[in-house]
Amino acid sequence: MSDGRTVLTDAMRARVKDTLPVPGKATESRRHGGGHQAVSRGGALAGPDGTTVARSSVAVRQLQRRDVAVLQPPLPHARIRTAALSFFIAACGLVLCVQPASAEDTPERIASASAVDATSTGTVPYVSVGMSVIRSEGSRFKNSGNRPLYGGGQFDAGRVSGPAVQLAAGVRLPSGLRTQLEFSVARSISWQGNTNYSRSGTRQPSEATLDTLQLLMVGLYDFPGWQFVPGRALRPFLGIGVGITDYRLSDYVQRFPYPDNPDGYLRRGPGGAIPYTGLPGGSGQNFTWMLTAGVGLPLQKNTYLDFGYRFTNAGWIGTDAGNLDLVRYNESGMQREFDAITIDETSAEFRTHSLHVSLRFEL
Repeated sequence: MSDGRTVLTDAMRARVKDTLPVPGKATESRRHGGGHQAVSRGGALAGPDGTTVARSSVAVRQLQRRDVAVLQPPLPHARIRTAALSFFIAACGLVLCVQPASAEDTPERIASASAVDATSTGTVPYVSVGMSVIRSEGSRFKNSGNRPLYGGGQFDAGRVSGPAVQLAAGVRLPSGLRTQLEFSVARSISWQGNTNYSRSGTRQPSEATLDTLQLLMVGLYDFPGWQFVPGRALRPFLGIGVGITDYRLSDYVQRFPYPDNPDGYLRRGPGGAIPYTGLPGGSGQNFTWMLTAGVGLPLQKNTYLDFGYRFTNAGWIGTDAGNLDLVRYNESGMQREFDAITIDETSAEFRTHSLHVSLRFEL
């Protein structure tokens, strides 16, 4: 046991040595918790209260934190992906564990549902309710008029992400075709971007809030299914939809926390207030088309769980013409005043990828 501890201690010492700051490096600030810690030229850490901590103690604590694998809070889009994955796993567990609701809904009858669907006569109406996790392709807001916001080669690049809910009503035809009218709502989904104005620093974060309403007429085709597990037959499907998207863009702000010259035009205000530019909101309606693919799994005789992927092209979103809201500070820390600065529209493409899950009830 003592030998084992000696070997472990040597290994830890070697790793501690690797983590020590290099003497002679310039002082830098590090955010840790709610305060800042400065790294001195000697390599020691000075905490917010002015105390100095030995390099080896800090390195050991870093090593311990790394060995126990303390997890950092996930980013917003990571939380969305984690929630979607958890929902998917829970839904799969429900599907595999659910029991037939009655003597008629035996596993054999459910497994043969695909064949019955393909040969049944008449149309079968249905309704469905679902949820999607949306993430747009990377896009750029650019000028769309003669009074530009952005100079040559300048833009705001980012993407939209967030959840949406869907309601649909349709009919299933004997041939395997389905057609449905679908209404989708996405409230307060987030635009996160970064501008590239000159002399404003490499990090110029932007954010905005996007609300959308979408109405689509969708056609789908259910292919012959195959038995996934005993009593459960999967049916893949493909679909296409066309319709209209109504959007509203609001609370659009571009911030400049780290300009090239911290004491210049983009200096911070009292209490470290960050200068920013507020843009006009925008709204509009666009022609929209959608492609989808997925699988449907029968839970009971007339209930299906559908999983799918969707690509949607909803045209363009943008800001209206209007006045900028400039917040800048002078040397005394007072907010500067500006005459009205009017710009024309800016716009960006709005194409999204989404994962979709829904429950379909045949009536």
